Amino acid sequence: MWIHKLRKKKLQFTLIGVILFFASAIFSACLIFTVETSNYAADYYSKKNSPDLFVNISRGAPAKQLLAQARSNKDFTHIATLDGRNVADKLMSGGRDITPGFFSFYALPDYRSVSWKITPQTGTMNKKGPAAGEIWVPGVFADQKGIRTGDKITLQGASNRTLTVSEIINDATCPSSMFGIYPFYVSQATLSSLKGGKPTVLLAINSKTDYSSAETWLHNLPPSITNALSGTFNVSQLLLSFTMFTLILGSIGMLSAILIFVVSIVIIRFLIKNNLIKEYRSIGIYKAMGFTNGQIAGFYLKCYALVGAVGLTLGSAAGLPLGYAVGITITRYIGGFQLSFMSVLLSSGGAAALFILLLLSVWHAHRRIRRITPVQALQIGLSSSPKKLRRSVLPHAFSPLATAINDVCKHRSYSVMFVLILTVSFYLSTFFISINYTVDHIAENSDIWFGIPRAEYYVSGNLTPEKIAAIQHDPAVLNSVYGSPLTPASIKTEKNSYGANFNDSSVISWNHLSDRNFFNASKIGRPPKYANEIAVSSGSIKGSSLSVGDYVTLTIGNSKKSYLVTGIYDNMMHASKTIEMSNQSLKETGLPYRPGMVAVKLKSGADYAAFAARMKHDLGLTADRTPKDVQDSITGVEEIMNPVTIMLVAVFITFSLLNILNLLLTTQLDNRRKFGILKAMGFTTAYISMQNLFKTLLLSLLSAAFAVALHLTLSPLMFYSMMGIPALVNSPQELIILIGSIFAGILALTLLFCIPLRKISPVELMEE
Repeated sequence: MWIHKLRKKKLQFTLIGVILFFASAIFSACLIFTVETSNYAADYYSKKNSPDLFVNISRGAPAKQLLAQARSNKDFTHIATLDGRNVADKLMSGGRDITPGFFSFYALPDYRSVSWKITPQTGTMNKKGPAAGEIWVPGVFADQKGIRTGDKITLQGASNRTLTVSEIINDATCPSSMFGIYPFYVSQATLSSLKGGKPTVLLAINSKTDYSSAETWLHNLPPSITNALSGTFNVSQLLLSFTMFTLILGSIGMLSAILIFVVSIVIIRFLIKNNLIKEYRSIGIYKAMGFTNGQIAGFYLKCYALVGAVGLTLGSAAGLPLGYAVGITITRYIGGFQLSFMSVLLSSGGAAALFILLLLSVWHAHRRIRRITPVQALQIGLSSSPKKLRRSVLPHAFSPLATAINDVCKHRSYSVMFVLILTVSFYLSTFFISINYTVDHIAENSDIWFGIPRAEYYVSGNLTPEKIAAIQHDPAVLNSVYGSPLTPASIKTEKNSYGANFNDSSVISWNHLSDRNFFNASKIGRPPKYANEIAVSSGSIKGSSLSVGDYVTLTIGNSKKSYLVTGIYDNMMHASKTIEMSNQSLKETGLPYRPGMVAVKLKSGADYAAFAARMKHDLGLTADRTPKDVQDSITGVEEIMNPVTIMLVAVFITFSLLNILNLLLTTQLDNRRKFGILKAMGFTTAYISMQNLFKTLLLSLLSAAFAVALHLTLSPLMFYSMMGIPALVNSPQELIILIGSIFAGILALTLLFCIPLRKISPVELMEE
């Protein structure tokens, strides 16, 4: 019996199976790559595979003192060192400037002897390290700059050396472009030949306890050591920069898959309700023949069970390669990612959970079979229910539009279902297309993402007071601010800081932080204006009770002061651990203050190319539309986020069209008798087609209105909860194109289903 029902409605059940396939595939893939990449990252940066703390310090007496202190600490199990140098040379390759924002050179005698993972990607893999005149570069840098093995990199400046790229590597200290610090490895002889900058030593410290205890130990060392630090980072920061987008994409992907599945269940329940109404008489006859409620419900349950089992199983299986592909993409700069048996468990467990939910929902929808009696079933059609006699909203309606409005109001369950499906599809599609647009326009909101001003040009180089004045008085310049976009600082948080921890935070300083032409308003409070005032990032005070108006005592450089917290802001720079202070306050800390950038807005009609040329030829400075280190981070975000968001948008559009196809098919089959009666009354096929088209259009417009309202209210909040910054940007043009495309697809399907109307015969339907 159930096989007969399955064959009779094979097209409808096929569409249901495809919808369940999509939901299961997305859910399985997102679950797999989220859990597997998180587990892989946790193992990759575990104590057995990675140091807890990395410290860069000036070579010489400070490095020797630090090494002696570290070796005397009984909590430290292993200390590895590499000689290095911070150089100020420009890096050129093939006539292109490929200088990243932050980079250092290190002597690497044997990559297998370091205490963190370095894995060669290409080149000669049997070498222990770079030979004289060679350089090894991390894969994230190579991809961003288009570098391949065999390419030449020239250091223009004090060193004036040309090095050959002999290896591209995966490096645990450079897991993604969001971390923003690039290590370059050379031989000891090559490192000794480099000039300028500052010679350093990199210490990699393994501790019995966690990284925070090692950081506390470091910040409590004498000033002769802490003042010589040129940068520190811990394993938690590496792990965060690697897993941040994995968790975000996995969360929104699974949420979307669950929404798709829920809507699919609602659709199935609607179809079941429709089927029960159409088969009311048949069910009564089954009962009269002695079939029990369970046996009758079993006919339908077996159909959905078979379709669900096939669709969900195939979907979960398809999620394995999809999850692996996403995982490989996300982990490509540390390498070695593989699926484990956990993936099979997650895939099968997810499919089983969805299958159980499907069966429970189908069983619940069929409970109304108990209320059907043979007598009631035989009386169906002898009297009209109040629903059938419901008055029209527009009495005396004649036009296709008017009758379509009446039809929408009379068939409320269908209308609500149609609007629900399209609202969810429109909303998810608009949300992800806005994420895609936001990622493409990060540079326009650089103050929120990276803590730098919004500007048309960023001028950098050897910025002396005279050159800054020359930039400010350039005839093309309308307004400008200058300062240090990111100053690594050895910050020590003193007691009574309300639970906040500013250790390893970086300092952002500009001469006019309150200029709204360049900076957005603080989340709470205001930017610092005077000495001994700071604004803090929300990431720095997470989990603390610190708020605007409180005083916090910090040791920054040689200065221990009490600072008034004037504002709280959001950004993603340096794992969101930054503080803002005025240029004057930064100078008073004793840190080496040197303006690193001038952000410029040009006058209307100014020649941009001419301005950049003047900066280069007259002042010897570089004018970029986007700072190099920021552009590297933007590229990394785009490479990860855009493909996934575009894929999800395509899935949601396909999902909406499949569901609309299912509903239109159901309606077409259910209303054949109605269409035949309309034809018998003299209505033409064109009239009926226009009525159907207007009905679909009205419901689609209503769905789009609901979706846009939801998008404008909920999407900014969802984006903020995922990313930690209020940076979602909408493009009216892209939203209109997206919604218009879905509209076009829906209307095309509606017209397609109007073609069979020509073959409907009133006589034939009367004889059915």
